[in-house]
Amino acid sequence: MVTRTHHIGFTVKDLDRSVRFYQEGLGLELINRIPGPNPYQSKITGYPDTHLAIAFFKLPGSDAPLELIQYVAPVGEPLDMETNRPGNGHFGVVVDDLEGKIKRLQAYGGKLQSPEIVSIPTGPNKGAKVVYFRDPDGITVELFQYPQD
Repeated sequence: MVTRTHHIGFTVKDLDRSVRFYQEGLGLELINRIPGPNPYQSKITGYPDTHLAIAFFKLPGSDAPLELIQYVAPVGEPLDMETNRPGNGHFGVVVDDLEGKIKRLQAYGGKLQSPEIVSIPTGPNKGAKVVYFRDPDGITVELFQYPQD
């Protein structure tokens, strides 16, 4: 039985760049950084001589943090990050100023994936605005803004 979510993790190419994007651009609180190498990481990953650099961020409204991992060794090749590819993931966050957040994230190397801001016309999220946004590694972050009263 699963009792709770421990964390959500993504692999990034450059941890320092990603920390700036998520901390300064998105506004997430950096909890801690774990430098490597640590011998137990090779046992976890199954790669000999693994050297990981890791950063954890608090996700507002959740006990489960966001974990970003840079494989200093062994270095891997980037994946095709298209969202329709099986196995690809994304995560969503609620923001209070969607247009402002888009501009800020673009200044930190992110790119808008959606061709425009979408207003949801029906259903439980009627009136909300949403976009898919890519971080510098192509990881999709769904930015969601509830309707303004």
